[in-house]
Amino acid sequence: MKSFELPDDLRRYLSLRFISNEVIDAMNIKGVDHANRRWIGFPIFDEQGMEQYMKLKALPDDKEKPKAMTYPAGNAATLYPLHLLSEAKRILICEGEPDCCVLLSNNIEAITSTHGAGTFMDEWVELFPRDIEVILSFDLDVAGRNAETKIAKLFQEMRKDITLKRVVLPKDLGVKGDITDLAKKCFIEGTGLADVLNGLVEDISFKEEKSDIKRKNNKSTYKAVTTCLADVEMEEVEWIWEGRMPRGKLVLIDGDPGLGKSWLSYSIASDL
Repeated sequence: MKSFELPDDLRRYLSLRFISNEVIDAMNIKGVDHANRRWIGFPIFDEQGMEQYMKLKALPDDKEKPKAMTYPAGNAATLYPLHLLSEAKRILICEGEPDCCVLLSNNIEAITSTHGAGTFMDEWVELFPRDIEVILSFDLDVAGRNAETKIAKLFQEMRKDITLKRVVLPKDLGVKGDITDLAKKCFIEGTGLADVLNGLVEDISFKEEKSDIKRKNNKSTYKAVTTCLADVEMEEVEWIWEGRMPRGKLVLIDGDPGLGKSWLSYSIASDL
């Protein structure tokens, strides 16, 4: 991989996506040559602001897959930009580095998971400063709605000190509408993104699910069943694929999007 200062044509592209030059420079967004393709690179920082790895986004005219990847591969999900979180007073959790940068470009404190809407970790809730306002704003698709529900429950259960709200994006943005789409709508209509977002913020109401009520009314208790490791008998491993896939055991196939995990699974299944 070779990274370099973001060229003017990619700056113009990001500008058309409502990301300012100030944020491009502050987040050190770069041009990247990797795997015979050109990418836009979003450096991912640790809590001290040190670059740890890169999230690569394909250019708009690039028809190849994957459209996004992590370099180097295998880096765990984290919050972006994590090093700005400790100073936040009111922060919006969104979906994806580009949307996050759009918000930052409009002086809106924002943060996102680096690996998609569904990857928000329970332990991240403790990283948020005390007594702040957290606003959830995810894409209008199913993954976004599921992520909002999951994260709202986490904050409700673990952070009673935090005021939790949500942004209700307009349905006319489409079934996959996001923050960038809203920024475009604001630009066309001549309105400010921050003002429009403030008008879309509402409280989150938590409805007690039937399963929760049933558990409360059920006086039976659940106990974990454990087995002492000393009592586990050794058994010979039978291999389907020598050294890689034992019969009757859980096997994890891991890799970045577009590398062929599904095709590999189909191939293995067809041979069994």
